[in-house]
Amino acid sequence: MIGSQYPLKRFCIGMAFLIFFSKPVLSQTVTAAISPSQVDLGQPVEYTVTISGGNIQSLTLPDFSGKFNILNSGKSTSYSMVNGNVSFSETRRFLLMPIQKGKYLLEPTTVLINGNTFKSNPVEVRVLSSNTPSSHSAPISSHNKDPIF
Repeated sequence: MIGSQYPLKRFCIGMAFLIFFSKPVLSQTVTAAISPSQVDLGQPVEYTVTISGGNIQSLTLPDFSGKFNILNSGKSTSYSMVNGNVSFSETRRFLLMPIQKGKYLLEPTTVLINGNTFKSNPVEVRVLSSNTPSSHSAPISSHNKDPIF
């Protein structure tokens, strides 16, 4: 009898139970990026790994030894629920300092999410010697005849 007297209350309690105790079905993705992709020796790069759709149980980075030192790291998370659609993502950022010049292919980052293993894409970075002009530096002109004083 109680259920028939308060159908709206019963419905609300049932919906609350479903929202708070059900796990959303999400697709998991792992994406890696590096910025800038070409840098002078002595300038840092940012390696970013974005994980969508699940809670990270473990994260294994590529082998940076002999190529980069990790200067700093951080993470940010995002969770939203819009019209019943749930989305979750976590971004891990690593500030890397190149040790020597060269062209490096960084192997995929491996992430364990909800008991399943996922891999990111590999990324490539080119480290130039500090006196080599790179694509992001301004060209030097010898035709400038403006006086300094």
